[in-house]
Amino acid sequence: MSNSVFIGQSALKGSFAKYAEKLNLLEVLAEPHRLPKLKVLAEYKKQAPQGFEFSVVFSPKALEEGGKPLFEYGIELSKTLGARWVIVRSPSSIRPGSSGERSLGAVFEELKRRCPDCEIGWEPRGLWQGSARLRLAAQWGAHLVCDVHDVAPSPVVYVRLLRVGVGARSNSRLLEKLALTLLQAERGYVVVDGGGALAIRQELEEILREAAETDDDELDDDDAELGDVELDDAGDEYVGGELGEDDEELSEDEDDEEDEEDGEDDEDFDLDSVDDEDDEGLGEADLDDDFDADELDDEDGADDSDEGTPRVTPAKRVRRPRASGPRKPGRKGRLQ
Repeated sequence: MSNSVFIGQSALKGSFAKYAEKLNLLEVLAEPHRLPKLKVLAEYKKQAPQGFEFSVVFSPKALEEGGKPLFEYGIELSKTLGARWVIVRSPSSIRPGSSGERSLGAVFEELKRRCPDCEIGWEPRGLWQGSARLRLAAQWGAHLVCDVHDVAPSPVVYVRLLRVGVGARSNSRLLEKLALTLLQAERGYVVVDGGGALAIRQELEEILREAAETDDDELDDDDAELGDVELDDAGDEYVGGELGEDDEELSEDEDDEEDEEDGEDDEDFDLDSVDDEDDEGLGEADLDDDFDADELDDEDGADDSDEGTPRVTPAKRVRRPRASGPRKPGRKGRLQ
């Protein structure tokens, strides 16, 4: 898997050291009763290999009334883990409108001020529509966290994916769509809810590998086509198509020179003299000036022996000479 693609789970079960050997992203929900103590989490940061990333999700309760302690816990947790991401999961109680936008805008401003080294994501819950979410996320300087069904090309992609279980086949097309989106992105983050992240990583790796091989084959085909480009005498590439203005002028000049050369040989050429010579050569077959079509009609019924009626003489059969020498006997003893 490329270093620009990070895949992990939304919770840790078991040993962190073993987890970090196979996956490179861990997302944690900032609720104290769901997580170990901060001292234990600080050890996770020390054990994390190079290139491993943490993401801290602020609980929706932290944005509701009385949620200030949870919000502060999320800030402390992100600093303890050295988190790359802080995700604002807004509750459904914050609805679209000027009031909701002001409330969320203030949250993002505080996070940018207190977590300057973190990238901020927004995962809205409730009635927020697609176009409004994209517009507001860009306005607040945040990345939109989306479901795999709604993933769209972007320089940075953060996707949430449900666990692939019994319905793995039905999710194959979604994984193919996700893989193509990750190929177009500079960085991609895939979080699997409920486990199964390792299986999804392996399947995505296979899809991405096949896509990369396909791109290499297409590149080889393009190189082969370029190898067939026709070169002129100077070794420069010949480009077909219409002639430019300079080429047209040059072509016309060459045609004029050819016409001039042909004209030197044909200066005494006279069309009328050719007509006269042809007329003299026609002889008796020519029609005189007094030819009348009516006379031809009158003579159509006359006898074929009339001299005025032209006759068509059938071609005579030409016999081939026999070969000299003695004749050979043919069938029934006859000579050929």
